[in-house]
Amino acid sequence: MRGTRTRRLAIATLTVVASAFALAACGDSGDDNGGTSGGQQKIRLTWQAGYDKPVGALIKAFEAKNPNIKVEANFLPIDSYGQVVTTQFQAGNGPDVVWGSPGRGNTNALGLLFNRGWLAPLNDLSFAKSIPEEASAIVHSGPTLYALPVAVFPIGALYNEKVYDEAKLTTPTTFDQILQVCKTLKDKGKSAIGIPGQVPALFVVGMASNYVYNKIPDWNEQRDTGKVKFATSPEWKETLNAFKTLNDGGCFPKGAAAINIPQAIGRLANGGSLMSIVPGDASAGISAANPKTKLGIFPFPGPTADATHVPISYGQALGLNKSSKHLDAAKKFLEFVAQPEPSKLVAHAMGVPTIDEFKQGQLTPVLAGLQDTVKAKQTTAYGALGFPSGDVYDTVNKATQGILSGQVSVDEALKMIDTAWDSAK
Repeated sequence: MRGTRTRRLAIATLTVVASAFALAACGDSGDDNGGTSGGQQKIRLTWQAGYDKPVGALIKAFEAKNPNIKVEANFLPIDSYGQVVTTQFQAGNGPDVVWGSPGRGNTNALGLLFNRGWLAPLNDLSFAKSIPEEASAIVHSGPTLYALPVAVFPIGALYNEKVYDEAKLTTPTTFDQILQVCKTLKDKGKSAIGIPGQVPALFVVGMASNYVYNKIPDWNEQRDTGKVKFATSPEWKETLNAFKTLNDGGCFPKGAAAINIPQAIGRLANGGSLMSIVPGDASAGISAANPKTKLGIFPFPGPTADATHVPISYGQALGLNKSSKHLDAAKKFLEFVAQPEPSKLVAHAMGVPTIDEFKQGQLTPVLAGLQDTVKAKQTTAYGALGFPSGDVYDTVNKATQGILSGQVSVDEALKMIDTAWDSAK
């Protein structure tokens, strides 16, 4: 049970760190089977709780353009989302449009639903050929497109500007410079990195963009075929050694392994830590809960400036129920969501760019510190979305927690992850 809880916390981080600060009520699903009333078709949409306002605005705009289609939204808590949706599909009562994570690496992953034959191919829709290259592998199964990413979540070092200015810091561009920042802040009684040690995989897999995926973008695919392994990968060993160096260098708070997501974000907001490595949507939640906190962001550096890459998560996506009685209406909804202006209603509410904006090199204001790296095309897909199951992500959490506590060596951690990967195949 502990592994399931850990994975759910990690999923919450990737999809909406803002939910640590605000709880949203779940909507009513209404008629479970959809229907037609007075010539108006009704489609059911299921989305994660916490998005009732932007999704409500999106639905309102869609219905204004399509008065013959009514969308009924049901918002489910992230802790039970994957289980509830899977049960609905098993019973033949899945929603017409379903939200989830792309890929197979989370319990709410749309790839898992597609593999069970429940999602419709989307190759015939207008946006099919415009999916960003970095997202392509995690929304396709072979040649079949099964999900539409709804926003882009660049991951960087979100920092407290007050702490940054008081310590008279300059933006670090190499790993050695990060270690110096850690020393400077430790001497002032603060921690440099407010890591959520209960779920360190978010940070560690993000670091892998600077050591693994920047050199071998298809590393996950090579692991699937057995060409590479974690235990024998110099790139992954370098990643975990760098993580251990940060821990040994006092970069994390004392007792980091026990810190959860809200506590880590709270330390960032109140100045107890300089930074936290999180998806861009975290900024919206922190700013809402702490309006006086000024935030900046920079790419978390690798061994050199050239090695430094921004991990890009496409942590939210939509798929269609293959058995929907109103599949054409559901397709119209997805076509609408994919358009530049409607997509802003959800993405901008989270403080992140739309797919279209990101392809043009545009970021939201709070993400401006990542602009130069993104424009230089020093980006990689966030590696965990390409993991074969949520159990692999769980194991990365357990292994790196062990490194934090000194109970697991780097070599042992890598072997643990290999075992989980092989079990997921």
